[in-house]
Amino acid sequence: MVEKVSKIWMDGNLIPWKEANVHILTHSLHYGLAVFEGIRCYLCHDGKSAVFRLREHVDRLFDSAQIADIKIPYSKREISEACRETLRVNQLREGYIRPIVFIGEGVMGVYPGENPIQVAIINMVMGSLSGGRGYRKRNPGKGFLLHPSPCQCDDDQGENLRQLCELSSSQERSDEDGI
Repeated sequence: MVEKVSKIWMDGNLIPWKEANVHILTHSLHYGLAVFEGIRCYLCHDGKSAVFRLREHVDRLFDSAQIADIKIPYSKREISEACRETLRVNQLREGYIRPIVFIGEGVMGVYPGENPIQVAIINMVMGSLSGGRGYRKRNPGKGFLLHPSPCQCDDDQGENLRQLCELSSSQERSDEDGI
């Protein structure tokens, strides 16, 4: 169960958790066309918070939206600031940030027509993604990274995939060794 925070950023407004709802005819719910990112904010040794590679995550969110032919109705700067603002308003010094862009209610059918593009940014307390138990207790001895298909990648992505697979394999070995 996700530990609820007080506010969610939705379509430019911070609203209470319980009011962050979408209609059952939301296009993305039926056709699965949406994009999202998973971003971590860490509490550092000096007591300050640091969002890990926020610019790169937001760039990738926009790149994914472009590939899916979804025009995000906010700038990269607005999305980045909204990610930071949700942390501040929810008083989280560390946590998980999930921006999601989806196609709202309107025309049904594969082509969404002029349905509104909606954006939400949700915060979760660290540990929420692993059921609050932590990675090692949840899944000991298993790597936490997936191995995507190399045929889905261009040359630069292929190199990143190779590095990702090496990282995942080394994580699996580390877990087996108890490191």
